Amino acid sequence: MILLSVGIMAIIFWRIDVQELKRYIVEVDVHWLVLAVMLFIPQIYVSAYRWQMMVADRISVSLWECTKLALAAASLNILVPSRVGDLSKPYFMGKIKGWNMHRGLNVVVFEKYIDLASLAIVILTGTVWSLQADSTTLFGVSFSLAVLAVFPVIYFIRLDRWAALPFWGRHKILRKMGEFLLESQMYLNDIKTNHGRVTQIIGVSVGLWFLHIIQFYVFFLAFHSQVSVFDVFRLVPIAILVGLLPLTVAGVGTRDSAMIYLFKPLEEVSLIVGVGLFVSLRYFVPGLLGLPFLNQYVVKSGMPKDGG
Repeated sequence: MILLSVGIMAIIFWRIDVQELKRYIVEVDVHWLVLAVMLFIPQIYVSAYRWQMMVADRISVSLWECTKLALAAASLNILVPSRVGDLSKPYFMGKIKGWNMHRGLNVVVFEKYIDLASLAIVILTGTVWSLQADSTTLFGVSFSLAVLAVFPVIYFIRLDRWAALPFWGRHKILRKMGEFLLESQMYLNDIKTNHGRVTQIIGVSVGLWFLHIIQFYVFFLAFHSQVSVFDVFRLVPIAILVGLLPLTVAGVGTRDSAMIYLFKPLEEVSLIVGVGLFVSLRYFVPGLLGLPFLNQYVVKSGMPKDGG
């Protein structure tokens, strides 16, 4: 995956005017750049606050502890695709606080779905604002409606009935899967009994994505781009979706290629590449900040550092 990221970026740099890219970087507006970087702070804390809300029914954990978990997971997300590093949060909580791992995995799965559904809401919002009608818009709207249509299915499904089937008792792995389904139903039941907290989690998730997209727009402003905020809200979520595909590390390469394809009719390719490079800081800054906490959790949980 690292080689694929490097290969894609090498092709991109080979096909653009590197000198023009350097000029854009040299002329970047420092004030807008600083503001874009400062937006990492509320993003990290909002993400940590959401996790705190999502686990509050079974375990009490401080906002600072959730922040450290989020940063530690961000460190792992530098190395793995599709933000799989987020699975470390329930693992470390299980090792340190004795939290049920099945419940933790269910929280992560639900968090991932809420994240995707919130991004779908942002896509629909950007589509309405921009009033554009093209193939990209059609894809974004279709994807968003499909994702949002899953919510009532999740809300009314009865996984405990599936888990009660004799099939799950035939093998140890199947029994584990059956137990996971039962825990999933218990978690869904907990969610259904607290409508206010679910609404709050969804609201916080949508707000978090708005922060991310605004940060993209501020990066465009730092490069003196004339791209409108409406186009950023319409197109950037699609590029983020492409970056989430499990092909490259932290979406580097795939997300950049999508940015070029989507914004090429609106802006110079070299400028888009420059924005893409700075946008990658969204993964690497929190990831680097999280390294001390990742080391701390690895030591506390007794995980081997070198695989030995």
